[in-house]
Formats: sequence, C-alpha cells, structure tokens
Amino acid sequence: MSAASVALLVALSAAPVVQPQNPFDANKAFTATQIGDLLHRQDPVKVSRLGDQLRIDDEAGYSITELDGELSYSIDKEHNTCSRFPGPFWRSFPFSSPISTSKLDRKPLPEEVVDGHHCKVEILNVIREDAAPTEWKFWEAQDLNGFPIKVEIKFGSGRQVAIAFKDVVLKAPDATLFKPPDQCKKIARRPPVPGGTVHTKPSPPKNQSPAPAPAPQQGAPPASNATPPR
Repeated sequence: MSAASVALLVALSAAPVVQPQNPFDANKAFTATQIGDLLHRQDPVKVSRLGDQLRIDDEAGYSITELDGELSYSIDKEHNTCSRFPGPFWRSFPFSSPISTSKLDRKPLPEEVVDGHHCKVEILNVIREDAAPTEWKFWEAQDLNGFPIKVEIKFGSGRQVAIAFKDVVLKAPDATLFKPPDQCKKIARRPPVPGGTVHTKPSPPKNQSPAPAPAPQQGAPPASNATPPR
C-alpha cells in the first residue's frame, strides 16, 4: 500500500461522524415493530422504510407516506379502498415529525441499556415559529447504528406520547411494498388525527383566517370555550 493510500485511510478514520439532525434519519432502510402511537395504542404495527418512503401495516390495512411531505396513501383492506392525499398521514408519526427542519436545543444524557441494547440518550427541544416547543427524548441503540428504539415526546400542550421499537432489521425492504394500488381516490386534505392534532411536516398554511362562528340561535345557551384534548 502506498504512503498516499495509508494517509488517506488515516484521515478517513479520524474524520468525525456527522450526526443527522433527526435521529430517525440515521437509518433509511429497515423494518421494525412499533409499539405505541399518538393515540396511546399498544397494538404492534410493522414499520418499513426505504429512503424517504415509509409504510405502516396494521390490522385495518396499511399506509404509505413520502417523508418529503408531498403525498400519502391510506389503504383499507376491509373495504378494499385507497385514498391519496397531500402531506404525511398521521400514522407516519414520529418519522414525519418536523425535527429535520426545526431549530434544536440538544442535551446529552448518561447512556442506558434498554432491552439489551446499549443506548446513547439525548433530549432534543424542537423549536418552531408556528408551534409551542416540543421535547423529544431518544434512546439510540449503538449496536443498531443509532436507531432510536425508544422515544418519549412532550408536546407544548402538555400531552405526552411514548413509542418503542423492537425487532429492528437494518436491511432494505422489498421496493414493491411501497407501490400503492393503481386505483386510489384523490382527496383534497389529509385525514385528521382521531381525537386531536399534532404537528407533522409540512405545517398548515399560515395567515389563514378561521371561519366565523355561527350566530347563536334565540334562547340558545352560549357556546363552550372548551377545546378537545390533545
């Protein structure tokens, strides 16, 4: 081996590893089992990712989301229907979170062992102009190239969500899994999160005035100011 080759190898080995802003972007080809979601359900679902395409399989069917925020598909196996709509489907959370495009305050914590995996632990405070700050706590398995096998999210509203991953395989899934059915009904807006909302990218359009509230009817009680739980 020439002296120049040796020098190049030494330089490469000494080069710092660039950490992605979003820990979920450290691995873009994998399959895993996800436990926990925005609705606090504990039924396991299968997660598959290939590049910027994400597929979630559950008992009702599956969804495909382009994580660049352009398009999603939701397939209902029971009713044999497919819907196509702009933006990420809520089931793609936490992978479709706006971490990659937000300002971050990063805080490392002592390492821990979770389910036999030695994990780097860190807190990310996600700061955005159009939403309250959100705190994310990641447990990144070092034997899985930093894959976050556990994450806890505290939203600015006070709502908390915990999600875990197991059976992680860092291998590219079959590309045909991400091909939606040929016949999909196009709808103008993505389906809402059942029971509430959460910020996923892209964010809702700004400077849009809300629709005026209807005038109360004669003798009707005043409308409640209560907001739905989030």
